Amino acid sequence: KNLANACAENALSTIRLTPAFTGVLPLTLGTGTCTATVTNTGGTTRLVVASGTVGTIVRRVNIVVATVAPVALTSWQEVAN
Repeated sequence: KNLANACAENALSTIRLTPAFTGVLPLTLGTGTCTATVTNTGGTTRLVVASGTVGTIVRRVNIVVATVAPVALTSWQEVAN
């Protein structure tokens, strides 16, 4: 779960620096990997889907971004794979 959250935070930092960013952000931390995908859902809203994997364990979080400048979140929740 920590890897998924780290990737999500990385994606939010990228959005803060580059509000128009959409795409995939892979990251390797320690023995695990994670990926965050940022999708433009219209106007200044974004969906961030981040997943972290260590061995066979995968955790995923979905974040709804209400605005990109400044970044404001509507929700952040762990979801099933």
